[in-house]
Amino acid sequence: DTTFNVAVMPLPNIWIASNVDEICLKQTITMRANGGSTYVWNVRDIETNSTTVETVTVQPNKADQTFKYNVTGTDLNGCSNKASFEVKVNPAPKFEIHGEKEICEGDMNTLWVTGDAIRYTWTNTGEQSDTIYPIVDQQTTYRVTAESENGCMSTDSIRVKVKPYPTITISAPTAVCHGEKAIMNANGASTYV
Repeated sequence: DTTFNVAVMPLPNIWIASNVDEICLKQTITMRANGGSTYVWNVRDIETNSTTVETVTVQPNKADQTFKYNVTGTDLNGCSNKASFEVKVNPAPKFEIHGEKEICEGDMNTLWVTGDAIRYTWTNTGEQSDTIYPIVDQQTTYRVTAESENGCMSTDSIRVKVKPYPTITISAPTAVCHGEKAIMNANGASTYV
């Protein structure tokens, strides 16, 4: 009789580490595989077939979804095991800026935003408000940064053009005879009151 001993090696404990598990759309996340000596990642946003890569950086391309990333790790004994990591991707806030895009020089404008953010910051003035009332004396682009409940941000802007006040002149005779009508002409505008 011949005895043959076979050692049964345990599977490696593979896990994925990352400093976050929730990000905003267009942000990246870096994940590191642990517990093995070589790794093969299989994820939607990156295909890393190099057996020596421990760390990958991905950028999910859709919001309001949870992405699952998988890695297979192999130890020095040739034993393999798998691990997965889920990342929630939050959308950027959506909003619109309203108000007059053309205004007379020196007049007050009313600009306001509507949307699903919890905070709006007007970068020109630093005000955190849904509405501002700027006095406009030159063409200005007003920028707004919106922040959602989950910390995601988006920006938009509105350009306000300035219309100068018309220069009004009146032409009239300097003297008329008693009983005659003095005809005066106004110039410089399109309508007169």
